[in-house]
Amino acid sequence: MALPSSGALSLNAIHIEAGGSSGTSASINDSDIRGLISKGSGAQMSFNEWYGAANNLYDGTVTNGYHSADFGFLGQFFFRGFKNGNSQQGSFTVINNVNFGSVNDSTVDFLSDASLIVLAESTQSSASAAGTLNFEVSGSFSNSGFSTLKLTNNGGSNTFNRTDATYQSQNGTTSWAWSTTLNQNPFGTNGANITSTEFEFN
Repeated sequence: MALPSSGALSLNAIHIEAGGSSGTSASINDSDIRGLISKGSGAQMSFNEWYGAANNLYDGTVTNGYHSADFGFLGQFFFRGFKNGNSQQGSFTVINNVNFGSVNDSTVDFLSDASLIVLAESTQSSASAAGTLNFEVSGSFSNSGFSTLKLTNNGGSNTFNRTDATYQSQNGTTSWAWSTTLNQNPFGTNGANITSTEFEFN
């Protein structure tokens, strides 16, 4: 996650954000530390330039929303996370009139400032069942741009590789979908147990 935007900021915290290990040797002029603020070797720098710096492509927090729907012979479906707009991916297409959850930053910087449509999981029959995690944005993009998606909450952390996803770009949206396992629940199972989930694309 990004460094804080105000307050105390240590070289150790900057080093960790750049990918270093806590407590190990580092200097402001190390290339990975300079890289967080795009500075060249020997350039004049001030600690306040690292406020808000991040060693990732896009990150934020989803305030988890929840929706369930009964599709008759298909059974009950459960949706958790964030959705805003019309989806072209899987079970999310049948709830295009429903939005849920919120996100602190819905502009996906690394995909030409595309709008985030879905960052959520859907399951069938049970909220804790195996299901599908979907990341969907507005616009048409190639199957590139990021390597991993990491989701973290008080239930733990899950990392999903782009190369393991089912990629789709059609009808004005692009999506990546991953299979989730029983009880993986990256957005929890209901509004009470996990209220928010942090996400990070690298």
